[in-house]
Amino acid sequence: MGSPVSLLVANLYMEDFECRALSTAPTPPNRWNRYVDDTFVEIQELAIQNFTQHINSFDSNIRFTMEPETDSKLPFLDTCVHIKSDGSTKVTIYRKPTHTDHYLNFGSNHHLAHKRSVARTLCHRIDQVITEEEDRETELHHVKKRSHCQRLISLKDKTPDLKKCGLVYQMSCDGCEDTYTGETARTLQTRYREHTSRSAHLTAVGEHISTPGHGISVDNVKIIAREDDLWKRKISEAVEIRRHHPHMNRDGGYELAHVYDRLLLCDQAWSRDGSREGLINTSWQRHIDGVASS
Repeated sequence: MGSPVSLLVANLYMEDFECRALSTAPTPPNRWNRYVDDTFVEIQELAIQNFTQHINSFDSNIRFTMEPETDSKLPFLDTCVHIKSDGSTKVTIYRKPTHTDHYLNFGSNHHLAHKRSVARTLCHRIDQVITEEEDRETELHHVKKRSHCQRLISLKDKTPDLKKCGLVYQMSCDGCEDTYTGETARTLQTRYREHTSRSAHLTAVGEHISTPGHGISVDNVKIIAREDDLWKRKISEAVEIRRHHPHMNRDGGYELAHVYDRLLLCDQAWSRDGSREGLINTSWQRHIDGVASS
């Protein structure tokens, strides 16, 4: 089946198979539509079993299974055909019971054209498949509702903070206001244990918590930023150290040029009233990206 012509040959054979099977059927169906290996058949209810046995007797390698209509509905591919009370039919969208309504996340790193194509495809299917306007409105509302839900709900299990890695973090002393800012490529839990173990008394944090009345509990450890890239992470750490001057740190980490001090001071001044905090944070993030890539 790996040959490029396999589908064409299979279709040619099935056309011949259909001609022989339908022309010799004791009770031919009123409708027979096939798409590759799925068929939609309209036939008298009393003739279903005999017709199924008939078409399965032509070739031992080809077997048809049957799914009868349920509650006047019959799924075919991604459509569902409804038989109305007056005998006419209408078509809606069909979703399998295992369907999750989970599409491409707009916050992912996929190209914008791919994200837009998902929305266009869903809307195009509504226009082309559904036959009645009321059902189109219902389906469009469903698509919009699922899109809004995906903005608020993640189907992925949330990783606990202590299990996250690639972080800039801050530790606060339980007995005073001193803090420590650091970065790590490992999990926060591993780094916390390294800081607070008995063998860590020579480190900045270990020296501080060895003093009576001081310690760092897990509840006083928080994530400041997430960054997998080493240089971006070190720059983020240096920015936080320069801005907040944590007392436990023995050095400032990555050496930032002092020309940026004014920008950092402006950031702190503006963030007091909240008017331009987002603008400055965005500008500073662009600087981090630029330094890390140079």
